Amino acid sequence: MGGDGQSQLNSQLVDKADIVIGIFHTRLGRETPRAKSGTAEEIERTHAAGKPVHIYRSTAPLPSDVDTKEIEELRAFFEEMQKAGLTGSFATAEDLQNQVHAATEHDLRALGLGMPVAPREVAPHASLRAQLRTERSTRFDSKGRPKNQSRHWLVVVNEGDATALGLRLELSPIGTGMPGLRSSA
Repeated sequence: MGGDGQSQLNSQLVDKADIVIGIFHTRLGRETPRAKSGTAEEIERTHAAGKPVHIYRSTAPLPSDVDTKEIEELRAFFEEMQKAGLTGSFATAEDLQNQVHAATEHDLRALGLGMPVAPREVAPHASLRAQLRTERSTRFDSKGRPKNQSRHWLVVVNEGDATALGLRLELSPIGTGMPGLRSSA
């Protein structure tokens, strides 16, 4: 009825999506006539359409019965997607939640979806927002054991309509390693 199953998914779901988020651990998925897997096809198709795509890979320990061929296919796919700047990794469900929340919030603002618009009568003001970004990557040693690396940075964005002057940021660790942010202008 109009092509293979993945073609149907593409036309009914993927092509109508505004944002796509892929989450992986040990498998890329089943091959389609057009891509390494259905999920890979969905990600590549969405990215080619210019829509936001975020791909996350778990850094949790691998199960003892992991299929090394599947891991290698996933690793190769991630390397391709990393060149496009679409990848990230997560260690815990909370870590994934924080990253997905930050990414979708950013995308919603960029797409102009669901964001409140201030009335014109409001005086111009600076409105600062800070996000801790984390990029984790996993490499495998010669024995197939994962080796994790992390890179962290802070992004401060002025979402207001006036220049922020005399800004001072103070960072201090709180909770699970997320910094507390205090600013004054």
